[in-house]
Order: sequence, then C-alpha cells, then structure tokens
Amino acid sequence: MRITIILGPFLPIPAVLGGAVEKVHSLLAKAYNSAGHDVTIISRKYGAFPDQEIIDGIRHIRVASFNSRSSLATNLALDFWYALRVSRIVPKADITITNSFFLPLLLRHRTVGKIYVHVARFPKHQMMLYSRADRLQAISRSVADEIIRQAPSLARKVVTIGYPVSDEYFALTPVIPKKTIVLFVGRIAREKGVHLLLKSFASVLMNHRQDNIADWKLRIVGPHDVSQGGDGSDYFNELVRLAQPLESACEFVGPVFDEQKLIKEYQAASVFV
Repeated sequence: MRITIILGPFLPIPAVLGGAVEKVHSLLAKAYNSAGHDVTIISRKYGAFPDQEIIDGIRHIRVASFNSRSSLATNLALDFWYALRVSRIVPKADITITNSFFLPLLLRHRTVGKIYVHVARFPKHQMMLYSRADRLQAISRSVADEIIRQAPSLARKVVTIGYPVSDEYFALTPVIPKKTIVLFVGRIAREKGVHLLLKSFASVLMNHRQDNIADWKLRIVGPHDVSQGGDGSDYFNELVRLAQPLESACEFVGPVFDEQKLIKEYQAASVFV
C-alpha cells in the first residue's frame, strides 16, 4: 500500500524538538516500510533539513511553517495555512494519516485514499469537522469517549489504540539500578495536570514521614517553551512555586530530546506518571 503520514505544522521530523506524535509516527513509518509498504512523511521544514529526501526507504517532504504560539487563534490560523500548502502537494495514496487540525477538511479521497485522523489530545469541540474521515484513532479510552460525546454520529469510526512504546524504555538493567524516583515526561502544560502531580507528591511527602517515603524524588522532564508545546514561563513559574517546599525532592530537568538519554530516565525511575 501507499501510506502517507502528514504531521502537524509545529514540530519537525526527525524529532529533534521532541513530540510524542512525531516520535510514534516515525517508529510506525519504519514498521510500515519493513512490511513492504511505500511510506511518505510530510512534516514541517526546519533548519538545514532538505525539502525532500529519502531516509531508510521512507520519503520525506518538508513544508515551510512556524513555531507554535501562545494564542490558540494564531495557532489555528498557522495550521490552516500549513494545511492549504500541504493539500496542494500531497501524493496519491491508499491511506493518509494526519493529526493536523484542518487537513481532514481539505484532503480529497480520490487523491489520498482513506483518511485516518490521529487524535492525540483531548478534543476541543472540533470533532464534527471530521465527518469525512474514515477512521478516528484516539490514544486513550477517555479521549475516545469524549470524541463520541461531542460527535455521536462518528461513534462507529472511533477506535482506541494507545501509543506503542519500545520495551527498552522499561527494561530492567543492572547498569542503571532503579531509584526512588517518580518520573513525569511530557509537555509542561496545564492540560497535562503537572500542577496536580506536584500538589499530590507534596501532600504525600509532607504528611507521611516514614523512612520509605522521605527518600523519594520527583523528576519532571519536558519543555515549557510555547514553541515546543509547553504553556510558557507563567505556568512554569507557578510550578516552581508549588515545588519550593519540596526543595531537592523535586527537579525540573527540562526537555530531553536525545532518545538514549530519555530511555535512561525511564530505566532509573521506579514510578512513571
């Protein structure tokens, strides 16, 4: 089959700026290619990456775009502009997968084949726009339930498929022994509930003085910059204030884009949130 994966306008492939969606679809593209399918990835043009190239048998097409902004309206406008440009160059395919907000409205079935919408974030009342899609993939049951609640007519098209994760992330290894660490990895954004995690961890640590609790630490890994999907300095500073009573028991690591370094973070932690 001919499979086209069209990613959103803000993060590039290879995933040098992170992004769970970008990393997952990069891994899946390799799996599709290994199974004998013809795979194309369309993503944001970034830095010195060429407009077109073939990497490990996968064709890459890159389209000019911009960094994410703090304004939702601005981001939607940038997404629409990006979607217009992509819709003019998208290759013929049997299946086209996308997580772009507007692309499902602009893609033509006779060119792109089946339209597969990847819903990675909690729906924001846009689901009725995707009536032309052939499948909507939710990454969790709660996201699927919300899609159906907002757009009951699409219920038969919704499927829940969680993110695939390499076993290496959670492998036990004598080189990196497990530590008393609670690990969060993700965008530092309010919708992720990082403030709730901080308050909960502080409550447990402050109200339970047993030895087996006192040694635990919270590591928060991920970007807070708006351009990388975070909620910016205001939210980050709010989290820093919440963490002050924890002192050294809480650490903001920042973004870790190198996969091997990220894997070591997972392997060292005892609890992943």
